[in-house]
Amino acid sequence: MESALIGLVGVLIGALLSEHFRRRNRVEVYSHKIFERRLEVYEGLMALVQQAYTIAVDVMENSKRTPEERHTLIAEAVHLVADYTDNNALFIDGYVGSHATAMFMGAEDVQSISDDVERNVAISEFQSMYKSAKQMILEESGVHEINKHFKLVSRSNPESPIINRIKWLEKNNDPTRR
Repeated sequence: MESALIGLVGVLIGALLSEHFRRRNRVEVYSHKIFERRLEVYEGLMALVQQAYTIAVDVMENSKRTPEERHTLIAEAVHLVADYTDNNALFIDGYVGSHATAMFMGAEDVQSISDDVERNVAISEFQSMYKSAKQMILEESGVHEINKHFKLVSRSNPESPIINRIKWLEKNNDPTRR
């Protein structure tokens, strides 16, 4: 009787462990597919954000464009990013998509700011939002963590006067480190 009970408990434990590992394996299979798709979607978003950034910089710097031309160009850039984030809402974080879309709004008005100081402040704020958007995309896509992992594995530590200056600026201009 005792050996039959031990056998029954063994079968039950085996069945439970088998089910646990089967589900875990299924999650790993799906997570790999989802990660690949998210990476692909975020690559597309990064490309569109960079394309829209190029348009926005041209709109902000080119004084020969009329206000209507500036508005049309920025509206097209905003719609391009907005449509992409809407079409890929399953994979793109809502906050990241909203930031990537909204940061271009108002760029068409920078050229019409008559005060140089105010114009430079507006350009600086726009560039800061662009930098934040790129960082968010890197983090949300998982690329940032993968790059950190590769740095640990390869133990690379690139150095040059330019890299050292960039690191110094990042360290001294980061408000979270104050």
